[in-house]
Amino acid sequence: MVSDRDECVEAFAALGEAMARCVKLRVHGVLTGRECLALLDRAEVVSRQLPVLQSDLINELGALAGPAELGGTLAHALADRLRISRAEARRRIGEAEDLGARSSLAGEVLAPRLAVTAAAQRRADRRRAGAG
Repeated sequence: MVSDRDECVEAFAALGEAMARCVKLRVHGVLTGRECLALLDRAEVVSRQLPVLQSDLINELGALAGPAELGGTLAHALADRLRISRAEARRRIGEAEDLGARSSLAGEVLAPRLAVTAAAQRRADRRRAGAG
Protein backbone atom coordinates (compact mmCIF):
# COMPACT_ATOMS: atom_id res chain seq x y z
CA MET A 1 0.00 0.00 0.00
CA VAL A 2 1.35 3.40 -0.95
CA SER A 3 0.48 6.31 1.31
CA ASP A 4 0.75 10.02 0.72
CA ARG A 5 2.06 12.70 3.04
CA ASP A 6 -1.39 13.90 4.16
CA GLU A 7 -2.50 10.38 5.02
CA CYS A 8 0.63 9.83 7.14
CA VAL A 9 0.25 13.12 9.00
CA GLU A 10 -3.47 12.57 9.61
CA ALA A 11 -3.01 8.99 10.82
CA PHE A 12 -0.31 9.97 13.33
CA ALA A 13 -2.44 12.90 14.53
CA ALA A 14 -5.36 10.51 15.08
CA LEU A 15 -3.06 8.09 16.91
CA GLY A 16 -1.89 10.85 19.22
CA GLU A 17 -5.45 12.01 19.88
CA ALA A 18 -6.62 8.47 20.61
CA MET A 19 -3.74 7.88 23.03
CA ALA A 20 -4.38 11.20 24.77
CA ARG A 21 -8.02 10.22 25.20
CA CYS A 22 -7.17 6.75 26.50
CA VAL A 23 -4.66 7.92 29.11
CA LYS A 24 -7.24 10.33 30.53
CA LEU A 25 -9.70 7.50 31.19
CA ARG A 26 -10.44 6.53 34.78
CA VAL A 27 -11.30 2.84 34.67
CA HIS A 28 -11.73 2.25 38.41
CA GLY A 29 -15.16 0.82 39.11
CA VAL A 30 -16.50 1.03 35.53
CA LEU A 31 -15.20 -2.17 33.90
CA THR A 32 -15.67 -5.86 34.54
CA GLY A 33 -12.68 -8.15 34.92
CA ARG A 34 -13.33 -9.56 31.46
CA GLU A 35 -13.42 -6.04 30.00
CA CYS A 36 -10.15 -5.17 31.72
CA LEU A 37 -8.51 -8.23 30.18
CA ALA A 38 -9.89 -7.37 26.74
CA LEU A 39 -8.61 -3.79 26.97
CA LEU A 40 -5.22 -4.99 28.23
CA ASP A 41 -5.10 -7.33 25.24
CA ARG A 42 -5.82 -4.43 22.87
CA ALA A 43 -3.17 -2.28 24.56
CA GLU A 44 -0.66 -5.11 24.14
CA VAL A 45 -1.40 -5.34 20.41
CA VAL A 46 -0.82 -1.59 20.06
CA SER A 47 2.35 -1.79 22.15
CA ARG A 48 3.75 -4.55 19.93
CA GLN A 49 2.92 -2.67 16.73
CA LEU A 50 4.44 0.69 17.71
CA PRO A 51 7.98 -0.50 16.90
CA VAL A 52 6.80 -1.15 13.33
CA LEU A 53 6.04 2.54 12.93
CA GLN A 54 9.30 3.52 14.57
CA SER A 55 11.38 1.17 12.41
CA ASP A 56 9.86 2.43 9.17
CA LEU A 57 10.40 6.05 10.21
CA ILE A 58 13.97 5.44 11.36
CA ASN A 59 14.86 3.75 8.06
CA GLU A 60 13.21 6.53 6.07
CA LEU A 61 15.00 9.20 8.08
CA GLY A 62 18.31 7.42 7.58
CA ALA A 63 17.72 7.31 3.82
CA LEU A 64 16.54 10.94 3.56
CA ALA A 65 18.81 12.90 5.85
CA GLY A 66 22.56 12.94 6.21
CA PRO A 67 24.73 14.12 9.09
CA ALA A 68 24.63 17.74 7.91
CA GLU A 69 20.83 17.87 8.07
CA LEU A 70 20.62 15.81 11.26
CA GLY A 71 23.35 17.74 13.03
CA GLY A 72 25.36 14.55 13.51
CA THR A 73 24.85 10.85 13.13
CA LEU A 74 21.41 9.27 12.99
CA ALA A 75 21.99 7.80 16.46
CA HIS A 76 22.87 11.22 17.89
CA ALA A 77 19.84 12.84 16.23
CA LEU A 78 17.47 10.17 17.57
CA ALA A 79 18.97 10.32 21.05
CA ASP A 80 18.65 14.10 21.19
CA ARG A 81 15.16 14.33 19.68
CA LEU A 82 13.61 11.34 21.48
CA ARG A 83 15.47 11.97 24.75
CA ILE A 84 16.89 8.46 24.82
CA SER A 85 20.45 7.27 25.30
CA ARG A 86 22.71 6.91 22.29
CA ALA A 87 22.95 3.20 23.08
CA GLU A 88 19.15 2.94 22.90
CA ALA A 89 19.15 4.94 19.65
CA ARG A 90 21.73 2.57 18.14
CA ARG A 91 19.67 -0.42 19.30
CA ARG A 92 16.58 0.99 17.60
CA ILE A 93 18.51 1.70 14.40
CA GLY A 94 19.78 -1.88 14.33
CA GLU A 95 16.30 -3.22 14.94
CA ALA A 96 14.91 -0.98 12.21
CA GLU A 97 17.53 -2.24 9.78
CA ASP A 98 16.40 -5.82 10.42
CA LEU A 99 12.64 -5.35 10.76
CA GLY A 100 11.64 -2.15 8.97
CA ALA A 101 10.70 -1.26 5.43
CA ARG A 102 13.74 -0.61 3.24
CA SER A 103 14.63 -0.03 -0.37
CA SER A 104 17.49 -0.68 -2.74
CA LEU A 105 19.72 2.08 -4.10
CA ALA A 106 17.51 2.05 -7.21
CA GLY A 107 14.40 2.61 -5.07
CA GLU A 108 13.11 -0.96 -5.34
CA VAL A 109 11.11 -2.04 -2.26
CA LEU A 110 12.91 -4.82 -0.41
CA ALA A 111 11.60 -7.22 2.20
CA PRO A 112 12.89 -6.70 5.72
CA ARG A 113 16.02 -8.70 6.55
CA LEU A 114 14.05 -10.66 9.14
CA ALA A 115 10.88 -10.88 7.04
CA VAL A 116 9.02 -13.51 9.10
CA THR A 117 9.70 -11.69 12.37
CA ALA A 118 8.74 -8.35 10.79
CA ALA A 119 5.44 -9.78 9.52
CA ALA A 120 4.63 -11.19 12.96
CA GLN A 121 5.43 -7.82 14.53
CA ARG A 122 3.08 -6.03 12.10
CA ARG A 123 0.33 -8.48 13.08
CA ALA A 124 1.29 -8.16 16.77
CA ASP A 125 1.52 -11.95 16.77
CA ARG A 126 1.68 -13.13 20.36
CA ARG A 127 1.83 -16.86 19.84
CA ARG A 128 4.27 -18.59 22.14
CA ALA A 129 6.97 -20.83 20.76
CA GLY A 130 5.59 -24.35 20.59
CA ALA A 131 1.97 -23.17 20.85
CA GLY A 132 -0.32 -23.90 17.94
